[in-house]
Amino acid sequence: MANSAELYFIVTIGEKRIDLKAKGILLRTWKIEKIRLWGDPVLSNPVSLIKKTTLFPPKREEIKPDKTVEESPYELEALELGDMPSSYTLSLERNLSIYIHPKSTGWTSHLRKIGSAIRWYFYPPVKTVWTKANKKPYTAFEITLENKEESKSFYWVLSKNSPFIILPP
Repeated sequence: MANSAELYFIVTIGEKRIDLKAKGILLRTWKIEKIRLWGDPVLSNPVSLIKKTTLFPPKREEIKPDKTVEESPYELEALELGDMPSSYTLSLERNLSIYIHPKSTGWTSHLRKIGSAIRWYFYPPVKTVWTKANKKPYTAFEITLENKEESKSFYWVLSKNSPFIILPP
């Protein structure tokens, strides 16, 4: 991967960081505040991002061109960092799920911690039972990033089929 111009991510569990690289050059690093692991051991072979899911995905305004108007009266609106979600799930190949959220602050932190605990202690065990019954591996990570801006910026750079290399502790 270091020889291709393609962007790729390296999640270094032991050092608690996520690196964005292209041609072996480090472009950006996200510091992981906390990480939890569940399930089968992760191999260091690259896996691709299948999809990103979130409760409130960023929405683009749909523009329907009017055939009678030659010049478009619409102004294009770009999605900005503020439009990105801060909590989301990444589904990767080989039944690998990564739950990402920012470090909780303020009065909402207690609600977020309760919701996170319910999701973490309910969904991965149920998914593990289901995948083991189908003789497939399952691994889950919960990653807490420093703040909302870090979490949103990480979501922004992700694209479908982004390769990930996960280095074990």
